[in-house]
Amino acid sequence: MKSVSTCVALTGTILLSIWTNAAAKRVDLTAEAMYVREGFSKEWVQSIPEKGAPGWIEIAPGKGGKRAIAVKELKFDGVTTRQFMSLKHYPDKTYTFITRFEMDKSDIDEGRIPGLSLKSIGMNWEIFINGRMVREEMHLEPDGSIRISRGMRDVFFPIDPKTLREGENILGFRIIGNPSFSDTGLYQSTPYFIDDYEKTVQFNSELLSISFIFLYLFFGIYHVFLYLNRRSERYNLFFGLFTILLSVYLFMRTHTVYSFIFDTNIVYKLELISLFTLIPLLGSFFETIIEQSLSMVTKVYGALCALLIILVPFSPLPFSHDVLRIWQATVLAPLLYYFIITIGKSFILEVRKTRNKSQDGPRPYSESIRKALIGTVPGNILLGVIVLFATTLFDIIDAVFLSLDLVLTRYGFFFFVVGNALILANRFIFLHGKVEKLNTDLERKLYELDAANRTIGLSEEKYRLLVEGTKEGIFSLAEDWSFLTANRAFMKLLGIQAADLGSIKFQDLIFEDPEEKSVMIRLVERRLDEFMENRVPLEIKLKLKSAFAAEPMEFNVKLEFITMEGRNEVLGRAATAAEDSLLQYFISERQSFEIGNYLRTADDLSYRLVRNVARYMDTPKVNLLRIGLREMIINAIEHGNLEISFEEKSIEVMSDNYMEFVAARQHVPKYQGRKVGIELSLTPERVAYKITDMGEGFDHSTMLDRIRNKVNSEMLAHGRGITMAMNVFDEITYNRRGNQVLLVKRFA
Repeated sequence: MKSVSTCVALTGTILLSIWTNAAAKRVDLTAEAMYVREGFSKEWVQSIPEKGAPGWIEIAPGKGGKRAIAVKELKFDGVTTRQFMSLKHYPDKTYTFITRFEMDKSDIDEGRIPGLSLKSIGMNWEIFINGRMVREEMHLEPDGSIRISRGMRDVFFPIDPKTLREGENILGFRIIGNPSFSDTGLYQSTPYFIDDYEKTVQFNSELLSISFIFLYLFFGIYHVFLYLNRRSERYNLFFGLFTILLSVYLFMRTHTVYSFIFDTNIVYKLELISLFTLIPLLGSFFETIIEQSLSMVTKVYGALCALLIILVPFSPLPFSHDVLRIWQATVLAPLLYYFIITIGKSFILEVRKTRNKSQDGPRPYSESIRKALIGTVPGNILLGVIVLFATTLFDIIDAVFLSLDLVLTRYGFFFFVVGNALILANRFIFLHGKVEKLNTDLERKLYELDAANRTIGLSEEKYRLLVEGTKEGIFSLAEDWSFLTANRAFMKLLGIQAADLGSIKFQDLIFEDPEEKSVMIRLVERRLDEFMENRVPLEIKLKLKSAFAAEPMEFNVKLEFITMEGRNEVLGRAATAAEDSLLQYFISERQSFEIGNYLRTADDLSYRLVRNVARYMDTPKVNLLRIGLREMIINAIEHGNLEISFEEKSIEVMSDNYMEFVAARQHVPKYQGRKVGIELSLTPERVAYKITDMGEGFDHSTMLDRIRNKVNSEMLAHGRGITMAMNVFDEITYNRRGNQVLLVKRFA
């Protein structure tokens, strides 16, 4: 028996030895002293400095694998201590970090790829093993200052085994950064190690974290959309924004973000900005869902956080870090307020209500607490906060004593976010049931409404007598532009049947002239959209489809918002454009106009410029003259003053973004003050228009030749406005520069 046990023990020892040799052990890089000095030399990263060597600061090995080395804490000679909230600029400096580590022969065997993992390093840096550079993130200006910061968390990469040697190895860092900033150096405490690269990758995997981040983002976007559909439920907005910004904050703390945002200064500032928004948004969510209003505490603390956010983007990193310290010093007060007053007080009230609801006398407190936790909004939120607090407390204990590295806080946060999402879902279901009950009550009141409708019918009859007795078109529209009502005169003019009225929208009646450009149709649509948004009465000239579709009628249309029985409607009046009774006495005129770079003004002015031409031409020809003239004025604005190229216009028109593109150009300082001048000369023999813009001009001779010769379809599209004018006017003459054109039309 003894021999058997001895054999088993020997076999176990051999197997353990084989397994130990096959698996590389993790090398703790905090187990040896670290030597730091200002400056850098390649010779320094090849050996450990002698004991007491001048210029070097020796940092003792870490305890329990923990050691943070921030340059600002090392107190180098000649470095002035930075004052809190100081905006003083400290030039970037270079530092050398040196330590040693041991490697067994088995650790550097061929076929095994070791990996280096650093919890943090910043701000620009190079890493050397035995004097050979293995990783570099240096992005400097010619003067040696940092151009792009690369202060990073969770840096890991494979090491070429050829750079390692059996026995002692030297690990060196060249680090450049602001000596007053806490992130210059190896600024986080743990872990720093060398292990198999596959294990390093697995250790630094962020798959679970990224999954949580995308779930938070989804919850956030979903609840923002819920708010957009029901604006009264502000808690959906606050919860949605909280989870969206929580996902942004958590993403900024991953090492994956460095693949998307190269400058880590931006990452750090986005992290702070998103962090500062979380507590005000969370507090706003708690208060609006529990108390339906925001307290003064939330408003004041929200204003403070807004101020901190404003300070971050334009301040240097050390100052931004001081702003973070202010936030850390103030965050506990609102958290205690929300936990004790907003949630705790409301929960106690719910417990009392639950306890007193029983008809058999007060329930036991334990049962009342359980029912309040499960069945009330304050109780559900308190339960989520308790779980989050418990997981956070466990992680603190784990970090100090247990070293299990479970990171339960991320699960606690997930429970908290999902729990609140379920609270909102239950609230939605509750409100839906309440609406159903209200609908039942409304049905019982229909009889009363019928009686009221009979009374209203008498008033409506009086209204119809007034509306139907006029020859002017009168109509009303819903906010989606669908017709609600129209008098007989309007339906007769446009050939609309009463049965079809409800299925027609106002835009369906607008006549699209084949000679009109699509941009002008968009301009009309934009004016209607502005009216719907601003709710200011609108007067506009429109061609509407008449009873004879081939012959549109021109109307002066007036639109204004009215409130009928608690709902918004659009009241419209459409009158046919009246002829000028004095036109028969007209002989000649000369006018000058100067307009800004607005397409709407060009359209309106085109009506004025041809108003008296009707004395010598029939209406269809006057309309063509107006369109050609308008196109030339628009050309002066677009291609002259605003310098919009054909390619730019084509791209923006195709993407249906042209009006926004023109609006942006109108606000560019270079073009903002430019004007278009129009001179009109009208006699019984001819009408002449001189249009002058303030642009650079263009090669009009080549353009006119190509249009006349119809070189290609692209050129015809390019010169559409000029082509239209050539078909209408008898003479088109440009000045040499190409920024002025004379248009002449002779009367037969």
